[in-house]
Amino acid sequence: MKPMRTRYNKLGLATTKPGSILKKHIPVKTNQWEETIPGFLEADTLAHCGNCVAGMFAYSINCVDIATGWSAQRAVWGKGERGVMAAIWSIEESLPFPILGFDCDNGPEFLNWHLYRHLSKRKQPIQFTR
Repeated sequence: MKPMRTRYNKLGLATTKPGSILKKHIPVKTNQWEETIPGFLEADTLAHCGNCVAGMFAYSINCVDIATGWSAQRAVWGKGERGVMAAIWSIEESLPFPILGFDCDNGPEFLNWHLYRHLSKRKQPIQFTR
């Protein structure tokens, strides 16, 4: 059985690489599952790359509201800051509630100055955590 398990027991491919120096500006949140009001989103990306992460391919940007389970997805080509930012704007406009908090992983598609400014430099800043 060991040869068969070794041959067919493949894990998913990870495409998230550590973010930048911006990490010191974005706190780590440890109680994100305790939110009870709508507006606190958990964001992640899903690579549509098959068996190989080389080259360019599509990603899904997934945002899920922790309190309600409401989810929204957008497809982007690559994980560039501008494409991801446009997807997040589109998701924000489509939600039936305002975003109060945005929690993400440490990938550079989320930990970048474009998104940091978009969430924190507004009249009602959005809590940005990782």
